[in-house]
Parts: sequence; structure tokens; C-alpha cells
Amino acid sequence: MAGRFFYACSNLTFDVSLHLMNSFLSLKNVYLRYSGIALAIVYILFEARQNNDFNIFLSASADIVHHINAYGIFYKGCYHYYYSPLFAVVIFPLTLLPDYLSKCIWLFCNLLFIFRTWKSLSFFIDRSIFTEARKLYFTLLSFCFVLYFLKENFHCGQMTVFILFLSMEGIYRIMSGRYWVGAILISLAINIKLLPIAFIPYLFFRGYMKAFALLCAFFVIWLFLPALVLGFEFNNILLRQWYDLLNPANPEHIIDTSARSLHSITSWLPTLLMDHCPDPAVLKIRRNIVNLDEGTVTTIINVIRGALILFFLYFLRSLAFVHARNKLYALWEISYMMLLVPLIFPHQQHYAFYFMLPSGTYLLYYLGAQAVAKDKTVSKRKFRLLFAGFILVFLTNNLQVLLGEFGAYYEHFKTITYGALLMIFLLAWARPGEIPVPKKEELEPGPTLN
Repeated sequence: MAGRFFYACSNLTFDVSLHLMNSFLSLKNVYLRYSGIALAIVYILFEARQNNDFNIFLSASADIVHHINAYGIFYKGCYHYYYSPLFAVVIFPLTLLPDYLSKCIWLFCNLLFIFRTWKSLSFFIDRSIFTEARKLYFTLLSFCFVLYFLKENFHCGQMTVFILFLSMEGIYRIMSGRYWVGAILISLAINIKLLPIAFIPYLFFRGYMKAFALLCAFFVIWLFLPALVLGFEFNNILLRQWYDLLNPANPEHIIDTSARSLHSITSWLPTLLMDHCPDPAVLKIRRNIVNLDEGTVTTIINVIRGALILFFLYFLRSLAFVHARNKLYALWEISYMMLLVPLIFPHQQHYAFYFMLPSGTYLLYYLGAQAVAKDKTVSKRKFRLLFAGFILVFLTNNLQVLLGEFGAYYEHFKTITYGALLMIFLLAWARPGEIPVPKKEELEPGPTLN
């Protein structure tokens, strides 16, 4: 009887997971499905033993609910709590559970967020141009592109998987006409960690006025909702302290090299333009090409940040208040917007580059569509260069997994940042209008799973 009960529970878990992950619905090999789920469960049970960033979130949550200002505390001796008061209040029930159990719950939720993120991404592309086997390869390669960043999110108990889920699910809902749900999800993501804030001007520019208004309204609501639990006075104190901590004008957010593992424009450019950066773990290998003063470097950083933001106009390519030409163009735009997040925001660790998932998925779809279509729309030279660029970015993303013994050198020279910058060029070159839309009978035959 116990065995039957366990078997029934396993089937139920399996069916729910399949419903959440659209890509797995096409798999014909049931053993592969069960093996993937089993491996994910084992990995989560192992990672939940780590003393990681999620412990900071739980400690800050308990402090805030007990009216202690978490934004003025260094957790584990040197780490701030950078997330919103609302997030601290929402996760408070997890502080009442054993540490291991609370982290297991969080990591299992992250697994579901990944599945749902893939379903949202699939809304923007036509995977029917691939055979069943190629759909599987496409799914696996998309996640392998950000494999190291995905691993780091689980290992560190971080938030990027959740933030990207809220962002992609939200924009999917908005573009499906469900403005309320979409606005709630994206505004929640912005409230928690501000990173997807570019969705506010994007929705306005693209003419989603109802979604734009709802998003702004819910963003304000999320700021003051914790006051129902914390009281208005203490909530206002927390909001002021939170802003002071995140203020982009803070010097530590401009020359952001306090830790070797930081990767962004604010961490990369100082290593190129200054002889001595405030990096306590720097290797004795020269990496700067000039030696400029801190004020000049600050100006250059802000100019390049602004240039990258303005370059978004290249992707928008239309008049204001007009929707994107089609879903593929929308994914192209959103991919660049998500790619910018870990580059222009300060204090970005490896796990933040999981935001490259949409751009990696888009570029892989572009290459896959070219490969299976009989009537090619780009030259062989361009295809090969884009493919070579994709492989190069894949390597810079995953060198820590492939050749981890040289990790100190990757950090020293900021290889992840170079890969993200190369991805901007590849994304700009791989225009959605060049993607062929072949008829199914014209596709080149491919392998099957039988």
C-alpha cells in the first residue's frame, strides 16, 4: 500500500512538472523524463545544505518583521540585504521552518520558475519548425548556454531565476491581453530588485498604455503594502534606507571592484582604465591598458552605460506607441533589454547573467531556423560567424564549469563581461526579419527520438 501511495505521488509530481514545462511535453522517452526530474531533485537536496545568500534573506526578513532595520546591518560580516521590505515580509513564514526545509522549498520553487520561464519564452517562437528531436536539442542547448549561471543561482540561493520568471511571465501575459496579471508580475519583480525597471518605459513606448498604468499603480502599492504589517512609520524608514543603499550615485556603485567575482560595466572598465583598483584579491598580472584618474573613469562608465541604453533604439526600430511587428521582434527587443541588466547595473555577480537566457534562446532559434530551412536567407559566411560567436559566448559563460581550475584568471580578466558584450553585437546582427519561416514539408529531415 505504501508503495502504491508513493507511486501515485510521484506520478502527480511528474504530471504537474510536465504541465509547467512546455518543452518536456514533446519528449517520447518516459525514462528520460523521470531521470531528469530525479536528478533535479537530488541536486536540490544536495544544494539546500549550503549556507548561502538565502540565509541572509531569511535573517533580514526576521529582523524587519521584528522592527529591526536590516538595511543598516552587515550579514555574515560584510553583506547587505539589497531587496525590498515587501519581499522580506512575504518570505517571513519560511523563517519559522527549519533552515534546510526552507531552502528546499525555495529551490524547488526555482525549478518550477525555470519551467514556466521556458513556457513564456516559447510563446515568442515557433518551435514547430523543428522535429521532435530538434525541439529537445533546442531546449537543452538554450539552458546549457547559461548552465553555469543557473548552477550559481541554485548554489547561492539567489533571486535571478525568480526575477526572470516574473519578467517573462509578465510580458507574456501582457502580450496575450491579460494586462492585470502581467502588470502585477512585472511590478512585483521591479519592487523586489529593480532590475527589470526598463519594462516601464518599454511598455509605454510600445503602446501598452493600460499595462503601463497598471504596472505603475501596482509598483506604488507594493512599496506601501508592508506598512499593513510593519506600520507606516517603520516602512517609510525602511524605504529611505533601501534607497540610500541602492542609490546609483554612490561611489561604490561606480568603481565597483570590491570583490573579484563582480562582473558588469562598473567592474570591467576600471580594470582596463586604472592601474590600481580597490580589488583585494587581484592577481599580479597587468590588465589595464591606460591609467586614468577615478573621475575620468567614472565619466567614461556613465557615458558607456548611456550609450548602451540608447542603443536599445536600434532594436525598437519603429515609431512610438506601436506594438512590435510580431512576437519574434518582441523577443529580440526583450532579449537586449534583459542582456543589459547585468551589464549596466552595479554589483552583479555571476548568477545575474542568467538574464542572458532570452538572448541565448533567440540567437539559437535564429541559427536553428537557418539550419533547417532549404531556402536560406543569410549567407554561409554570416551564418558561420554568428555560430562561431555563439560558441565563443557559450564558452565564456561556462568556462568555470569546463575548466574551473583557471577560475581566478577568468575573474581577473572579466571573461563573462566580454562574452556579454559580444552577445550585444551578435544579437544586433541577427535580425528577426532574416529568420526564414519555412513550410513544414520544406524542412530538411532530422533525427527522431524513436
